[in-house]
Amino acid sequence: MEGAARDIWGSEAPFTGPVMVTITYIFDDTPLDVDNISKPILDALEGVVFENDAQVFDLLCRKRHVRRILDIGSPPDELLDIIINPREAVHIQVEALE
Repeated sequence: MEGAARDIWGSEAPFTGPVMVTITYIFDDTPLDVDNISKPILDALEGVVFENDAQVFDLLCRKRHVRRILDIGSPPDELLDIIINPREAVHIQVEALE
C-alpha cells in the first residue's frame, strides 16, 4: 500500500504539521469493520504524505456500500466519479490543519 501512496503522492514533500485525514471505503461484498480500515492506510501514508501518523489530529473514516452510498456532503471530484460510476474503492484525502 505504501508503494501506491508513493506513486500517487509523487516526489512532493510530506506534510510536517498537523493534518486531517478523510477515508471513504466503498465496498461491494463483505465490509471491513470501520475501526480496522484506518490503521493500515495511515501506516502506508507515514513517511510519504506526512512524516508521522502522530500528526493526524482529525480522522474521519467511513464505509459505504457501492449500491447504497449514503450522504457524504460535498465530495471531491474523484469521489464523485466513484459515486456516479459505482465500484469498490478507497478514497483518501489529507489536508493540512491551520
